[in-house]
Amino acid sequence: MLKAFLSTSIRGAAFAAFFFVSCVSGEHGTNPPVSSEEWGWRSAGLTASGTDLSDNAGYQRITHVGLQIFAMDAKTVDGLRKYRMFTSRQGSMIWDTLWIPGKLAPYSWLPDSPFVYIGTQETGGIWRFDTRDQSWLDMNTGADSGFSVIGMAKFKGGIIASLASPDKEARPILWNATGKWIDVNSAGQFPLSRSFHTGIEYHGTFYAATYDTSVWAWTPSDAQWKKIQDPSSAFDTTKHDGRFPRSMAVFNDSLYVGFYNRTGVQKLVNGSSWVPVDSCYVYPKDGTTIALCKTPADAYTMTTWNNHLLVAGTWSAIPVVYMAPAQPKGWALLGGDTWKGGMGTTYDMTVVGDTLYTASWDAVWKYPLNQLDSSVTKYSAYPTIPSSSVLVSSASTASK
Repeated sequence: MLKAFLSTSIRGAAFAAFFFVSCVSGEHGTNPPVSSEEWGWRSAGLTASGTDLSDNAGYQRITHVGLQIFAMDAKTVDGLRKYRMFTSRQGSMIWDTLWIPGKLAPYSWLPDSPFVYIGTQETGGIWRFDTRDQSWLDMNTGADSGFSVIGMAKFKGGIIASLASPDKEARPILWNATGKWIDVNSAGQFPLSRSFHTGIEYHGTFYAATYDTSVWAWTPSDAQWKKIQDPSSAFDTTKHDGRFPRSMAVFNDSLYVGFYNRTGVQKLVNGSSWVPVDSCYVYPKDGTTIALCKTPADAYTMTTWNNHLLVAGTWSAIPVVYMAPAQPKGWALLGGDTWKGGMGTTYDMTVVGDTLYTASWDAVWKYPLNQLDSSVTKYSAYPTIPSSSVLVSSASTASK
């Protein structure tokens, strides 16, 4: 997470102009050779340079509106972590840098066609980018300087956003469904340690993944934030830092949550209890034994496509697929032998048309989903797992 923030507060009127600067540093915009077989995983044209990676600037977020794709990395400049945005279109190998007016640093975003809303780092702002004419509009949150927009989600026709600052105890959660921002955490019921990173609407209730304080639920009717009971786990939570909800998806009318720190993928039942879909790694109290896991050890991201749930994360970064309703194979690797991302982390995924794009630290990869069903009949889920020493050493690369 951020250790320091920018200190400039930006207020201003709407901007009609936009700013694009072609990426000329590193390996952005390159066109690597493509196999004539056109099978499996391949580069989407965005690859981090060695300099970027040495600055801990891997790709951590990816989303889209229509055919326009947006990716974000984390660049360390003068000791401060600043995120940068890049944009392209489906099928293109060329990426451009996308600047918020005033070159404000982005932190989070929310696609809502034809717009993408971008929350800023340290200035507490939300800007709306119109993909039709490439224009910007300041949404005027009224938030104080020092706050970053940590997460955003759609809820009941509006936008709900969480803000946080390392220097302020208050954690505003702003909801705008009528054209006016209101703080729905003014009573301070939501945990002060951190606002939510991921949120989702499910059956009229807003569920928030706080990353380090479980899942919380909120409905406008009672205006109360309620903590959902943590899922049970077989590993020693005192040794391995508890269960951190990280990703969410609604799949077959059920809410699925992916957890960080080896709690696996869980399905919420009746809004109060959990059913493990994959219990993942198991640590006895002596920390010596690791049990087999079908999904990534840390489920950083989830998405759905054509009655499939896709999950990706850490060790290995290869997305895995859960097929339903027949589930003839359960979990299976997606194009395992063509994966180029190594054993690192896939932080985020998005489906653009018939193509899956991943933000996988050192590069953005893509996969043609018309090959999905034939692929999952070919690969088992996680035939091998890394040693515990790999798990420990790899954790240092995660910065989200």
